[in-house]
Amino acid sequence: MKWLLVTGKQVLSLVLGAHLFSFDHDEVETEREAQLVGDFLQAARDLGDLGDDLGPREQIQASVDLSESIEELDRAGFFVFGGRGVMALEETPGGTADFSVAALQVMRKTNDAVIRIAARGDVGQHPAPEKRGDI
Repeated sequence: MKWLLVTGKQVLSLVLGAHLFSFDHDEVETEREAQLVGDFLQAARDLGDLGDDLGPREQIQASVDLSESIEELDRAGFFVFGGRGVMALEETPGGTADFSVAALQVMRKTNDAVIRIAARGDVGQHPAPEKRGDI
């Protein structure tokens, strides 16, 4: 299940320690949107790849930078949803290994698949629509 992410700290917590990534986005219509969505997803991927090599100061700064990106995406008409899952992959004949998968999805606020739930102070707890095969 994916949840609405509203802070960079939420995104950072999602991608740190993940073995694999699954990123998706709605169709972009302009160069500016392509830049906003692409930069955000690339930053999340890079941070996930760096993993534990980031010190506390770098993690805090990365959270701030991601929060600013989420705010820009919000102003441009996008939501960010994310979730974490486990995927079993064959490691050796007869054996499997579990891999942690971080999934991020950038969706237009006008996307019919976005279900609006009346919030009672529970920002960040709104599930995103699931697509078949999503993590």
